[in-house]
Amino acid sequence: MAWLGRYSTGDRVKDVQSLLWQAGAYNGKIDGYFGPKTESAVRSWQSEVGALPDGFWGSKTIDATGLYLAGLNDLESLDAGKDPVVPRMMNQKGY
Repeated sequence: MAWLGRYSTGDRVKDVQSLLWQAGAYNGKIDGYFGPKTESAVRSWQSEVGALPDGFWGSKTIDATGLYLAGLNDLESLDAGKDPVVPRMMNQKGY
């Protein structure tokens, strides 16, 4: 899995922007460009999930995101039969 960082472009960046937007960590355009707003949102998200806030979206951030969402899932919706969708989606897309 290649990491994403400043100046990365494409559908994978859109996926990250969408995830961060849904989590309330990003309010910029979902345009597939990993610019300063996306980097700032990634750093904030990394701090939230307990990952090193380096501004790069890679396997450690994805792992921390999965653990974070699994913890929320366990606490809030386990009996509703829901699973953490984002880590599964990211794995399916090759992250």
